[in-house]
Amino acid sequence: MMPERYTASVQLLIDAGDADAGPAPGVMATQVDILTSQRVALDVVAALKMTDDPEVIARWRREADGQGSLRHFQADLIRENLHVWPSRESRMLHVAYTGDSAHRAAELANAVARAFVELSLALRGESSFPDRGALDAGAVTQEGRRDTTESRSGDDPGESGAAPFGARLDASSRLLWQQRDSSGAQSAREAGSPPARLRPPQPSVMVLNPATEPLRPSSPSVLRNASLGGLLGLLLAMAAVLAAERRDRRVRGTQDLRLASGLPPMGTLRNAFSAQHARRLRRGGSESLRHALAGSDGSLDRGPFDDTASVFAPTVIAPRRQGEAGGRPAAPAGAAHDEPPALARNGAAGGTAPNRQALGQILVRAGLIHPPEVERILAWARQEGVRFGEAAVASRLVTSDQVDRALAYQFDYAVLEPGASAVTREVVAAYDARNPLVADLRRLRARIRGAQIAAPLEAPLKALAVISSGSGDGKSFVAANLAVTFSQMGQRTLLVDADLRRGRLHLMFGLPNDHGLSSMLNRRIVPGSLQRVPGLQQLTVLTCGPLAPNPSELLSRPAFGELLDAFGRSFDIVILDTPGVIEEPDATLIAQRAGAAIVMARRGVSSFDAVVELVASGATPQVTVLGSVLNGA
Repeated sequence: MMPERYTASVQLLIDAGDADAGPAPGVMATQVDILTSQRVALDVVAALKMTDDPEVIARWRREADGQGSLRHFQADLIRENLHVWPSRESRMLHVAYTGDSAHRAAELANAVARAFVELSLALRGESSFPDRGALDAGAVTQEGRRDTTESRSGDDPGESGAAPFGARLDASSRLLWQQRDSSGAQSAREAGSPPARLRPPQPSVMVLNPATEPLRPSSPSVLRNASLGGLLGLLLAMAAVLAAERRDRRVRGTQDLRLASGLPPMGTLRNAFSAQHARRLRRGGSESLRHALAGSDGSLDRGPFDDTASVFAPTVIAPRRQGEAGGRPAAPAGAAHDEPPALARNGAAGGTAPNRQALGQILVRAGLIHPPEVERILAWARQEGVRFGEAAVASRLVTSDQVDRALAYQFDYAVLEPGASAVTREVVAAYDARNPLVADLRRLRARIRGAQIAAPLEAPLKALAVISSGSGDGKSFVAANLAVTFSQMGQRTLLVDADLRRGRLHLMFGLPNDHGLSSMLNRRIVPGSLQRVPGLQQLTVLTCGPLAPNPSELLSRPAFGELLDAFGRSFDIVILDTPGVIEEPDATLIAQRAGAAIVMARRGVSSFDAVVELVASGATPQVTVLGSVLNGA
């Protein structure tokens, strides 16, 4: 977008008289000062009659408001665009002029050189011979005419601008030096003494290469400007990023969370709704396996058994409570495994655990497959060395989700049926046992269980507060899913919504919120305040209750501590969801009543400085901070 500029240059040869010694010190600097002087610029203005140019007059009026001298204004413009520099070890002077057009740049460069040569001739005569009467004017005039004649009869008309300067300068120099020598010798002879040494004359100047119109503009250089612009932009971007980082730092990884909190990381929770996990769930079975199981009659391709929309009835997939017909005693707290054990290769042939139904029988009871199909699936699974559930999924008679729910029923692992429960899909652990987030939650659960086991008997770790610096860090999400994983392990789990201002656990589990924690703290104990979650028998939820005008005062009452003590005697673990520590003081009170807490931070959302302030505000002797958790969702 920059306007094009053209540069024309002239090369001048400076002859100081001694061809071997070169210019005396300071001679070249003097010539540079003369070339860039206002005297030369004014001579150029007069020679080119630039004061008569309408464009020059218009520019003078536009930029100087018509103030000052027009000649001096134009002379200053010439000096601004004029660049003169000497060669390092030679007698060459380089004169470059930059203008808006190629013709104008060459014209002004040659005009500057011509004005400098004429000024050098004048200075040469004045400095060498103060007494102008000593010169033979006729000889000079005759020599000048000869120079003019030689220049007019030159062979190369293209060099007409350079020949007059060099020829006239050379001839005048010879004549002046001869006249000086003869005059000096004659004076010395008359006085009977040797000739006196005269002052060194002004060096001779010759135009070696006149300026020609440049073919290409000297500026702008697109490549150079783009490179400099890219480098400058990169530096500015880095400076902006550093400034933004210092102004609003975010927790972007486990290392940031460790530095901010000073606590050991207990785990990193991955995104529960990643595209990678969705693709894994949609992945189908093997075509060759499906056709091998189909047989000659193609019975496996019949319509109702290939319907992937078939689901389990809640009464079929939900573990039976103790005492129900056909049910099994509930496993004692802490006796269940984190992961269901692998199925035996023989599937329905009696290879399952004692007192448990085989996977094929569960699928038949659900109405998803027929007994003859179970035998064919089992035979092929034995032949290929794969599990019964894998073979059933590959046959496309059942989906992987249906097999997972059948396994959960077989091993008393409570999961919910999508669409058959009021619990929202945000509670991922209640629906998808293979989700990467659930695996991370199990690791976090194992570390919390280790802390419970290591706790002294006189001060057992029964209540745990999930705290963070502000809202939007995922406290409710993590507290709800962590409570579900504890209940799936067989632990009697109580999930308490202690955020009395913006509680949302009742929305996540689809429970009424007519009575809750605020009611209990106000001494209004209503039956049914502790609500079981259908399908998750070991999980109980205490919602926040009606909105109270004084939540901080309610949480500060001794009744809250008494409630937590009572809950600790009835449940294996109590998990409390809290408001943001920086926003409200309630979280600190809740953590002090609970006695233990974990610090939450969300990747790319939580502020680094806010986490530092959070840990500083919660660092009290009454609170045992187990560690920090990074929420990557």
